[in-house]
Amino acid sequence: MRTINSSDANCVASLDLPAKAGDLAGVLAANPRRVQLNLLRDLSADELAGALADGIKDTSSAEQAAAVKSQTEQLLSIMKSVGQAKAGDVVTMDFVGGETRIAFNGQAKGAIGGETFNAALMRIWLADKPVQPDLRKAMLGG
Repeated sequence: MRTINSSDANCVASLDLPAKAGDLAGVLAANPRRVQLNLLRDLSADELAGALADGIKDTSSAEQAAAVKSQTEQLLSIMKSVGQAKAGDVVTMDFVGGETRIAFNGQAKGAIGGETFNAALMRIWLADKPVQPDLRKAMLGG
């Protein structure tokens, strides 16, 4: 797997793929794929969940967001079940077998089915207008 790391104020994000991909379409064609978030500061469950839900909303069209509303609610529930996240904690989101498997510090927390949901999740970091453009560039190796 190929790993690219980049950081923002909250975490170091890594994208793991079997081979290099230069854009979102290439990432979505790769299986398996992983986004890993290594937290750099303490975050409440609401902050962690909210950041992911806001990222989906901000990088999806209204139709795309509506299509994954129930899965986004599942994601919120899974993230909130984590409770307080501390600096040094690790969140992984693996797309394998048609579902996004979420783990916290190596412990499985839940799985959310569907390519459409995973595409919405990947858009947070890799859309043409992602939440953080320099992170997109770094994750795609550009």
